[in-house]
Amino acid sequence: MIGQIEAGAPSVSERLESLLMRAMGLLDKDRQEARRCLSDASVLLRLRVTNANPKESAANYMSLEGGLLRWQAKRILPYIETRIGSKVTVAELAGRLTLSPSYFSRAFKRSFGLSPMTYVTVRRVERAKVLMMSSRDQLSSIAGTCGFADQAHLSKSFRRVVGVSPALWRRYSHLEPEPRIESFRQAEIEGLRASNVHQDAIDQRDDSDYVQSQL
Repeated sequence: MIGQIEAGAPSVSERLESLLMRAMGLLDKDRQEARRCLSDASVLLRLRVTNANPKESAANYMSLEGGLLRWQAKRILPYIETRIGSKVTVAELAGRLTLSPSYFSRAFKRSFGLSPMTYVTVRRVERAKVLMMSSRDQLSSIAGTCGFADQAHLSKSFRRVVGVSPALWRRYSHLEPEPRIESFRQAEIEGLRASNVHQDAIDQRDDSDYVQSQL
């Protein structure tokens, strides 16, 4: 089954332990690499909790003026997690809360700092990271499991969010000592910003189309 840990591959718990042990050993030698190990461990922990109980991802949500209400966030975030492997649209998400796509998009971004579809992409990429670290599945299989159209779609989205290709990220996430990727985390931040700007343009176009359809 896609996403299952194959015989011989490390379990999530073993992977977490190894990442933390490596980070501790690198603190005095290479803090950038140690931070990368801790960040990877954080990804595993977040999705491990989310997969166990999706509602926990919205448990500590605090509503903001102009953003989603608490009950709306508690309903939509777990729903997104159940749809990670399927096609998702802004209209579908907005419909779950009986909101217009344009209002939902604005409120969602106000609440979480990302447009709805950028958030979905980031969640898919993080799910792909977990599968790449905890299984030996091919990238083409991981792409389908995480809701991407194909491996090319996964690679494009992954590079936009993380800053490097999934194959390169997977290779440098192994525990064996290898040359580090310089400015890896900065590339990830810049990639996420670029993704958000790109999705904002798409959202604006969708909003315009929606308004025209109501005239």
